[in-house]
Amino acid sequence: MSQNTEGHTKFMGIPAQEVEGLLCGGQRWLIYWRLQELGISCRCAPHQALEIDVESPLAALLVWSVATQVVTPRSEQVAWLERCWQLG
Repeated sequence: MSQNTEGHTKFMGIPAQEVEGLLCGGQRWLIYWRLQELGISCRCAPHQALEIDVESPLAALLVWSVATQVVTPRSEQVAWLERCWQLG
């Protein structure tokens, strides 16, 4: 976790409160199943936080990508994709 200039804690660019909410809230199951599909070791027991084993830079990138897809509004994802298409 790191702090930005405003003093807010972030994990890989995602505000810590959102990460905590993801790992403990209902969306943790979406992240859990997707990480399982990607072969990333994680555990998710009922009423417990999601625990993820990040063992490589690639695994960290995939965790960030999956979490970002869950927390980012669809409109922002579409805008990002459109920018990518314009640059390509």
